[in-house]
Amino acid sequence: MVSESSLQSWQIEQQCPQCGAPLVLEETDRVLSCEFCRVKLTISFPGHCRCYLPPARSRPDLLFIPYWRFKGMVFSSTEEGVRARIVDSNQLAVNSLNLPPSLGLRPQVMRLKFAAPKPEGRFIKPGAPVRVFSMKVDDTFQGASERISRGLYEAFIGETVSAIYTPVFVEGRTVLDAVLNRPLCAADVEDAPELDPDSSFDWPITFSSTLCPHCGWDLETERDGLVLLCRNCGSAWEHLRGELKRISFFLPLDSNPSAIHLPFWKLRTRFEGLQLDSFGDLVRLANMPKIARAGEADRDLHFLIPAFKIQPRVFLRLAKLLTSNSLDEGPSAEPGSLLLHPVTLPAAEAVESIKTILFAMVAPKRAFFPLLGRIRPRVEEYGLTYLPFVPKGHELVQPDLQTSINKNVLNWGRLI
Repeated sequence: MVSESSLQSWQIEQQCPQCGAPLVLEETDRVLSCEFCRVKLTISFPGHCRCYLPPARSRPDLLFIPYWRFKGMVFSSTEEGVRARIVDSNQLAVNSLNLPPSLGLRPQVMRLKFAAPKPEGRFIKPGAPVRVFSMKVDDTFQGASERISRGLYEAFIGETVSAIYTPVFVEGRTVLDAVLNRPLCAADVEDAPELDPDSSFDWPITFSSTLCPHCGWDLETERDGLVLLCRNCGSAWEHLRGELKRISFFLPLDSNPSAIHLPFWKLRTRFEGLQLDSFGDLVRLANMPKIARAGEADRDLHFLIPAFKIQPRVFLRLAKLLTSNSLDEGPSAEPGSLLLHPVTLPAAEAVESIKTILFAMVAPKRAFFPLLGRIRPRVEEYGLTYLPFVPKGHELVQPDLQTSINKNVLNWGRLI
């Protein structure tokens, strides 16, 4: 479990790919902006991010030992309800040496570097693939999108899985820390079967243009944004696996110019293993205290899920509220100079939260819980819906739904 005060982002040193200027990135950054040459580029990795702690000095006999790092929201569902928490943990990914089980605070106080280009030394292959890697936090869970066991269903939303390498070297039968040059443990490295070099070392970082593919205008986003906006032609582009894919978005015509517009993924969804195709079906299944208006009951079922990282409890509350209210959408406005909060949660992560949100809405939960392992949501269409939240003191208020969130939770959520 992670408290708000202890959650913080790690920093990574990187040179500007255009002018070579030294830059410092946050681990959540997906856009590189150079203040020297003014270039702006998107950042993408093959698979997961790989970083290393720089040694005090370079030497050819360095070994880079892998640790898995997991950070994200965990939703645990039982017959009694849903429990939400933040997890931020790292753990040794090889078992051969008696090395520290965790990197502790070191990555927070030191600046990391991307493991490309390859520095001098040998990178050791992690002992388990990312998707089946188990960690011990306050109970055991797997680094996959969901885990189902007897009496428990867990979903991992907005998770970041990274490989962090720490440098060591061997003198005699002693393994020494290459950062502080002090002994870590005694071991016969030659007899350690899991200390194999990672032969798949091909981890290039891709930097791509942020010019609008439609009109050539500069696309706008913040450093951790996953969707880029063109205010010239009014298009939106999702940064996905190193490419820009155009997506639809909706902005209310009567938007308050002083409001902050928060993004929500709108997912048109059907289910395998469950008769749940329309909003009327959801009203009946969730036993909502409302009657669907004329024409509303037969509408396709849409889940509206925050497209930004935020406290798990607030994430769940907003998703339940918006999905259950079936907001009307008329003509969409042009973005103009409206304030748009960045999209920091990818659509794929929103899809993984659907079953948890549905379970949080239904009643009685005891009867529905056995279905969680069998039903499969199928998203047939998705896009973005921006809703205005008007600043009032320390709160942001959504006038149509009469709900509010604290301003600070938006900033804190960007560290997840």
